Amino acid sequence: MLSKSFCLLFLGAAAAFPWSDPSSKSAADAYKAIDSDTLAMLKASARYASVAYCKEDKIMDWSCGHRCTGSLNVTTYFQNSTTEMAGYIGYNEQDKQVVVSYRGSANLENWILDFDFIPKSFVYPKEYPNTRVHRGFYEAATSVSAQVKAGLAKTLSIIGSKSSDYELLVTGHSLGAAVATLGALDIKQIYLNPEHEDSFEPELLSVVDVSRIRLHNYGSPRVGDEAFAKLAYSTITNGEEDYQKLCRSPPEAFGYLHTPHEIWINYDEVTVDCHDIVNGTFIEDKHCNAGQFPMSPAAHVKYWDIHFGPGCDKLLYFL
Repeated sequence: MLSKSFCLLFLGAAAAFPWSDPSSKSAADAYKAIDSDTLAMLKASARYASVAYCKEDKIMDWSCGHRCTGSLNVTTYFQNSTTEMAGYIGYNEQDKQVVVSYRGSANLENWILDFDFIPKSFVYPKEYPNTRVHRGFYEAATSVSAQVKAGLAKTLSIIGSKSSDYELLVTGHSLGAAVATLGALDIKQIYLNPEHEDSFEPELLSVVDVSRIRLHNYGSPRVGDEAFAKLAYSTITNGEEDYQKLCRSPPEAFGYLHTPHEIWINYDEVTVDCHDIVNGTFIEDKHCNAGQFPMSPAAHVKYWDIHFGPGCDKLLYFL
């Protein structure tokens, strides 16, 4: 069960293949299922991540068909013309939730970023020296960071006179998940940190309850090395919460490691907790995503009944 502090989630899904290892299947299926409230929360977040693939006008009007469920007031659509990284920001008054959603790969520019595996030094105001991250993901995140900061400030300003103690959800799928992880670090450690020189004004800081910052990622690649995984875990979760993943890119040979904690949709479509922190050591659970070969494109673009990827209303639903 998720605690009530910061939450970082990477969700993975299994797909059955005739050449899959049956022993791996039986072991993974024996893992404990998550509770119904957590599952409902993850599905709601997945829908917000899915919407990021829709066109700007549909997102701004919240008129993207089956993907735009519920009531979200979208305040900002952000996009960089060079990297083509994109996403949106909005708020839900009924749920008292602010949403920052990053789009996954949707064009050639995005794929170029995906395959820019070269490790890059990551300087962060935290005691994790020699931290390295995927250069393409870092460039994607920094290309929209100013827009995200401005859009989030705008959103909190709109809410400010109405309420306070909002939850803040940062989410994304695939490339969007990787960028969401980096974006959440900036939001938590800079924009909403009153001790940082670049933080928001006090009247904006009061809108969000910083103990309710959640990062829910779907199909996330490895974002950085082990030092980065520890940094993200400690900064966003305070070491108390849950996460999830799917992609095995970039490869471990580059020194990259998934950030815990994984939640996995197994072969029987049961959503289970994985074991990726053992005696304080971060690992990739071979009974969950890390043990699946080959990877399934179909599993990567569908979680439960929620579809990801370009097309919005016209995605191929046979996946």
